[in-house]
Amino acid sequence: MQFDHVLVVGAGQMGGGIAQVVAASGRRVSLYDAAPGATGRALDAMRRSLTKLAEKGGADPDETIGRVAVVDDLVSASLLIEAVVEDVDVKQELFARADAALPDEAILASNTSSIPIGTLAAATGRPERVIGMHFFNPVPLLRLVEVIRGSQTSEATAAAITQLAHELGKEPVEVRDVPGFVSNRILMPYINEAAWALAEGVADAEGIDTVAKLGFAHPLGPLALADLIGLDTCVSIMEVLEEGLGDAKYAPCPLLREHVVAGRLGRKSGRGFYEYAGGKKRGVDPSAYELLGVHPNGGPRPAEVLQRLVLGILNEAARAVGEGVVRSPRDGDIGAIFGFGFPPFRGGPLRHADDLGAARLVADLERLAERLGPRFAPCEVLQDLARRNAKFYP
Repeated sequence: MQFDHVLVVGAGQMGGGIAQVVAASGRRVSLYDAAPGATGRALDAMRRSLTKLAEKGGADPDETIGRVAVVDDLVSASLLIEAVVEDVDVKQELFARADAALPDEAILASNTSSIPIGTLAAATGRPERVIGMHFFNPVPLLRLVEVIRGSQTSEATAAAITQLAHELGKEPVEVRDVPGFVSNRILMPYINEAAWALAEGVADAEGIDTVAKLGFAHPLGPLALADLIGLDTCVSIMEVLEEGLGDAKYAPCPLLREHVVAGRLGRKSGRGFYEYAGGKKRGVDPSAYELLGVHPNGGPRPAEVLQRLVLGILNEAARAVGEGVVRSPRDGDIGAIFGFGFPPFRGGPLRHADDLGAARLVADLERLAERLGPRFAPCEVLQDLARRNAKFYP
């Protein structure tokens, strides 16, 4: 399928970014959002993004935006990509409406970051044409697209969406329809552990992020990344992981919930772990420490922060491979590198685990589990590799 006309529903950061990359590929886009002013803000953000990209040789902003038409309801198209709020009831209602409004041959794709595709497909009469197409923020810059097949998604649908991802300049990775898929399955425990370290006074927010950037070469620290994603979104995904996987270790740190209750949602609200003005980070908001009762305890401990953050990523990536969330260690590594910026020179979390050695990882994780609890218990895959002195890659 060519997908000459794509309907994007939801004009927030994600929906606007998706509309931009689809339009930049030469396709006609209809953009719909029921919230007043949302589409106008999306077009303004799109123009700013395209202008910056044009300075580096990107597509002409006027031509690209000229392919985007704002609509006031669902319209006929060959592909729907929804990027509405991460709420299962809202998404199911939208899919039921889209099923009635779009042609029988149209594909319905969701940008959900955690909700099972089968749940959304059940709201339609075309489950074979329902699929997950999960982009990452900022959409114009990050290359990963997770392609998530529901139990009834057809081979033709998966092939068509994978081909489209390639044509948009993205790196598609097919993942199982399980809570969190692969990138958020790895990423959210990483962000959660950073929040636990902050709550326990191991270091302040800037210290934790600096350790991740300078100590491991992450492009963005976990707390700044959480602000970018949206702390409410992070909490929602963690709750889906906890419920879907039946394990309390995925439950959001209370500090994250307290930020959300206090209205500190990250960049979009102007305050999260950091303060923002005009979309730019202005530094840590010191009032947050008093409001939330968080105080660094005895000075930063960078070695502990780094170990907790990195070992958590490696352990969760190994667990995801063991459960068949991705087809191969390579796909897991691609998901981490292109999805949230795991340092490429390290080859991905599973390649890095091979470099460190499973036996060492298991021993380090067991020490952390003894001190901090079962969320650090080494997964069965790592324990098996350690026993056999084996690796993920030959």
